[in-house]
Amino acid sequence: MAMDNRTKVIKMCYLADVRMPTEKAHGIQIMKTCEAFADVGINIKLFVPSFLFFKKEDPFLYYGIRRVFEIKRLFSIRLIRLGPIGFSIEKFIFFILLVFSKDFWASDYIFSRDEMLTSLASLLGKKTIWEVHVSSYNFFTKIAISRANHIVSISQGLKDYYVAKGVDSGKILVAHDGVDLKMFDASFSQEEARKTLDLPTDKKIVLYTGHLYEWKGVGVLAESAKFFDEDTLFLFVGGTEYDKKIFLDKYQGVKNIRVIGNRPYSEVPMYLKSADVLVLPNSGKSDISKLYTSPMKLFEYMASGVPIVASDLPSMREVLNTSNSTLVKSDSPSALSQGIKTVFDNTGSAGILAKQALHDVDIFSWESRIKKILSVIEK
Repeated sequence: MAMDNRTKVIKMCYLADVRMPTEKAHGIQIMKTCEAFADVGINIKLFVPSFLFFKKEDPFLYYGIRRVFEIKRLFSIRLIRLGPIGFSIEKFIFFILLVFSKDFWASDYIFSRDEMLTSLASLLGKKTIWEVHVSSYNFFTKIAISRANHIVSISQGLKDYYVAKGVDSGKILVAHDGVDLKMFDASFSQEEARKTLDLPTDKKIVLYTGHLYEWKGVGVLAESAKFFDEDTLFLFVGGTEYDKKIFLDKYQGVKNIRVIGNRPYSEVPMYLKSADVLVLPNSGKSDISKLYTSPMKLFEYMASGVPIVASDLPSMREVLNTSNSTLVKSDSPSALSQGIKTVFDNTGSAGILAKQALHDVDIFSWESRIKKILSVIEK
């Protein structure tokens, strides 16, 4: 049944046993997914835990999300000190409390990124949609695979992983992560962005957003900064205070590096617009980076209209190509620096690539992503 002809409003519960809000990328991904479901007419409720000793900031304000869906918090006990078994107990308590919610039983579908929650819901007879973000094959993964009504993979690489494990290819839909096109195709200029953010207007800026994890290639980007004079600033926007300190201690001798740390999500479009080059330096040494990831920053970069330099990896090649970006050998500071210099030295052709990326990103809006998922659900 086509969405526009839907006669019955679909009720959906999104289960996320995660701290909300969080500085990690899954927080905005979950909130944007719920917002997009609501925008196409789904009655969706997001269930998250309520931990006693965490600040209860408003996720809608934190991420700049419209209040078009409801968030319900369930009391939960933080058992992180117990390791993996503690996490499992924590999830089980969360799920038991969820079972007492009338919304759970009234829902048409349960949607989750969590294989344990998906499995438990399916064992109670609920229709489930499992969104896969990592390559994992454990007890609960096997239940989720066998019992979920639909599996959504964020990359072709992840789908290939599960098909190789014996999962029916037709059961897995590939739906890459998305972007808010209006938010990131901002109208302000580079100069305006730099003045607002108090960034130098007399330097070239190479910018990276996201966490400072090694598999994301941030070390390679920092090393590549050594190939440039101080008239080129390498700006890292993101990272916890702990990771930021370790990173700065390691690269304290590199004078053209600045680490901003975590910033409100609403500021990210302005930071992107301030840059001359946006970099995705993912490492090819990690399977999640090489094969499986679908980073939201990729689509945000594309929507900003700023030239992109990225590692030439299968995960990146699912979206990027030589017509919309500059692709370079992964894990090579010299190759990355050369890619950045190519953009600097060929601003005209780099602008053409950026314009093509801006065109290509249209199909990766959050709304387009959700409509793709619904087209499978409603068959």
